[in-house]
Amino acid sequence: MILFLLFGLESASSGVEIYAFDQNPAGRDEGNEWVTLYNPTNESVDIGNWVLETADGEKETIPEGTILQPGAYYVYTPPYQWLDNSNEAITLSNSKGEEVDKTPVVSDNKNDNRYWMRNNSEWIFGVKELEKGEIWSGVVKHVVDGDTVDVSFGITGIQRIKLVGINTPEIGEEGYEEAKEFVNKTCLWEEVKLDVDDKEQYDSYYRILAVVYVNETNLNEKLVREGYAEIMDIPHSEFDPYEWKAKVMIRVEAEGVDFHYQNESFWTDDEFLKILEDKTFKANLIKSFNESLLSYGVYATNCKVELNEAKKSACLKCDVHNAISKTGNNYRARFEWLLRPLGLDFFDDFERSEKELSCEKSIDDVSTNIRLRFPASIDHCHAHVWWTLKLISPTPTPAGLPISSPTLTPAPTLMPSPFPVYTPSLSPTLSPTPTPIPGFEILFAIISVLAAICLIKRGR
Repeated sequence: MILFLLFGLESASSGVEIYAFDQNPAGRDEGNEWVTLYNPTNESVDIGNWVLETADGEKETIPEGTILQPGAYYVYTPPYQWLDNSNEAITLSNSKGEEVDKTPVVSDNKNDNRYWMRNNSEWIFGVKELEKGEIWSGVVKHVVDGDTVDVSFGITGIQRIKLVGINTPEIGEEGYEEAKEFVNKTCLWEEVKLDVDDKEQYDSYYRILAVVYVNETNLNEKLVREGYAEIMDIPHSEFDPYEWKAKVMIRVEAEGVDFHYQNESFWTDDEFLKILEDKTFKANLIKSFNESLLSYGVYATNCKVELNEAKKSACLKCDVHNAISKTGNNYRARFEWLLRPLGLDFFDDFERSEKELSCEKSIDDVSTNIRLRFPASIDHCHAHVWWTLKLISPTPTPAGLPISSPTLTPAPTLMPSPFPVYTPSLSPTLSPTPTPIPGFEILFAIISVLAAICLIKRGR
């Protein structure tokens, strides 16, 4: 993300060059200003005793014996405030006092992550797009509050990091000191890993949005689960922060006359170890929910149970049939099969948006997040949802042209699914109380939070 271009610059002399610098970093200047040198040559360069000098003549000497390898970077961070925010320039001289490189005179009054960097023959001011899919490392130098830290971050010195997907109390608010102290104890001066949000790398304050890992522990998630932070919904994030809070996440998406159903439950280390040891867990889970599902005249195909050791989760997926009826382009779905086992009601427990119903609730002390998504604007009652898909009208034939053979109206485009979409198997129409059909997978019942917990308790 480059914000704007300013100064043109003649090519620096061959050898080491000043690559970037931040004269006004986010937060305090003292100890956070930085200058990065780059060696574009094919030979190592001894930059020991080289001098960096400001426009006011203040000098910093690079430690003796510092070797800059070919294609490598060197970041220098003085322990005090060294650079001015306005009308500043940096000159690099070798150990003989000969000028090697010099920046233009520039200013930075923004007090954020933006900095000056070289781009071929120009200097630009802004932040740079980070390589996607990369896990970055750094050391936490300062904790701003419960969801913001300053990290020594590779070739771009000190950078301010916003823990993506969460929000902790601001200064003066209840819980501010507790959240900040928790982060201080957890990661100050610790090495951390940063998983930067590849869909939205920076927020409006130019802070890097990332999941922070301390000793392989997801700090964002830990703050939520320990009660120091709340979920902050970011529409364009690659992360789903609701899974950090919920013990159970249920996702249902309507497509045609079928539902794509997904239920993911999260467990402690000990509970998940018992799940892994229980070779009958998947089969028992499917069988138990199958019986619950059939009692509502609904059945499922394409059933799978996936265990994720990294997340300590069990995820059940299927396609649900016989719960949506269609007349023309009007659809009506019944949800007793989902709501009654959980004791929920659309009016009492769900929030409605144009194409979605959502619920965030503790059910028998189990934090549960449910999202139901539809391809068009919806209305609902206590346990039913209905919508209408607009048909695409064929393009009229211009006067004077021959009329072609009739064509079918294209099927409406459905809202993209945020989770895997499965192609349902063909199934005969069921009677109100369907029976198992030979040749198909075992019928898969809808996930019930209480039943899942019971299964674990039985294994204890």
